[in-house]
Amino acid sequence: EYMGTTLIFMSTDSPPTCPRAHLDCNCLICEQMREGRATEPMPILIAYTLKKSGPHGEAVDLTEEEWHEFERRFPDEAEWLQSFKEKSWWKFFYKLLNKLMEHRQAKDFLAPVNWRDLGLIDYPKIITHPMDLGTVKQRMEENYYIHPEDLIDDIRRVFHNCFTYCRPEDPPRINAVALSKMFEAEMLQKYYRVAL
Repeated sequence: EYMGTTLIFMSTDSPPTCPRAHLDCNCLICEQMREGRATEPMPILIAYTLKKSGPHGEAVDLTEEEWHEFERRFPDEAEWLQSFKEKSWWKFFYKLLNKLMEHRQAKDFLAPVNWRDLGLIDYPKIITHPMDLGTVKQRMEENYYIHPEDLIDDIRRVFHNCFTYCRPEDPPRINAVALSKMFEAEMLQKYYRVAL
């Protein structure tokens, strides 16, 4: 019961699966499924919307004023009910990701490393979990990330892979250092301050 009426949590979407669930996906879940060592099933997330019970028991949308009042009184529940693209962490990281991708030093990190064309035949042996900013952006747009920590890990992996494979004097590594510092500084200054 809320504001004199009954609130109803209604499922809005079918449970999503990994949007890249195929042989090229490098997420931990898909890797474990391929190797037959998954210890638990694919996590399921169902989106919900908030309705109120009408005079005849039908589900009715909340007015804008009612939603704002609910959001004020129950911020944690309201955050969960919002779509991914409305969540504050999603907005923050999407903006930061675009800023990274538009940087003049980001060209080596916008797409998967084309190691065959570059003649880097040892790349797949050294880098077992490749990642790039373009893939991170695609995953964000497909609601792949349920928690911001997973998104942060993937962005850091882009740079860590470069640190692992390239020599300190290599231009891609120099660029990765600059972008990594920029990413961490933005998070320290804006994200963690809000999140804590």
